[in-house]
Amino acid sequence: MFQLVFLKEFGGERYSISHDLKERTMNLDLLREYCLSKKGTTEEILWGEHLVFKVAGKMFCITSLDDATDTAFKVIDEDFERLPETGIYLPAPHLQRAKWVKVLQPERVKLTEWKERIETSYQLVKAKLPKKIRTLLDE
Repeated sequence: MFQLVFLKEFGGERYSISHDLKERTMNLDLLREYCLSKKGTTEEILWGEHLVFKVAGKMFCITSLDDATDTAFKVIDEDFERLPETGIYLPAPHLQRAKWVKVLQPERVKLTEWKERIETSYQLVKAKLPKKIRTLLDE
């Protein structure tokens, strides 16, 4: 594990601030923690090797049990057209029609972007749920 240590003078004392650079990228523990923090989220293993996160039974994120960077999620229509052009994402196999993308180059995706994409996917899926369920999730 690589760490950068910054030293700072403050009021005559020295403070050491460590920042683990690995935290800038997604891993399975962080992905699970973030997805499960979304209200109404459940997880399920499907197709033998994929961990699927669902809200009210509808998928919003799929990842490999072996590698959290092998992940797919739903995006807005404009991003579905734009993101593959970056070379970082590609249309997700079997889910292209539903506007899902798969992360192709996870090392180029910052943790904040991971979270934004997962949040967007969650919100897009939640928006399609019946009003009664959406109301319960918004309480």
